[in-house]
Amino acid sequence: MIFLSSVSVYGEAGRNSPVSPNDRLSPSTEYGRSKVECEKQIINSGIKKYYILRLSPVFDELHMDDVKKRVFLPIFKTIKILIKPSPLHSLTNINTVLESVEKIIKLKKMNKINNVTDKQLYSQKHISNWFQGSQL
Repeated sequence: MIFLSSVSVYGEAGRNSPVSPNDRLSPSTEYGRSKVECEKQIINSGIKKYYILRLSPVFDELHMDDVKKRVFLPIFKTIKILIKPSPLHSLTNINTVLESVEKIIKLKKMNKINNVTDKQLYSQKHISNWFQGSQL
């Protein structure tokens, strides 16, 4: 069993460094709390082979909603905010998720928890260039 969880299980602590699968879980949303509960159910279920992947926000060229909210004002969907210095974001392209799943299947390692994110961080300025809209 491979369960796709979320880095939201760690909460919104305003970190400036990567999170580790061993970091304390402190979800700040219902979504994060529900993922923690699902993880606990899997770990305590007796399932002999499982793998939990905690994904940072996932995107592809057609699904950018989770990325857009990092550059647009919540009320004005066409006005991009510009923060200096430009903050960095961990994101996961869907291809990174697929590569991670393929690697798990090939290695046949189970009963593990890993965080999944693209290797590079994305600056808000870089992300902003992906979208049409006015810069504020």
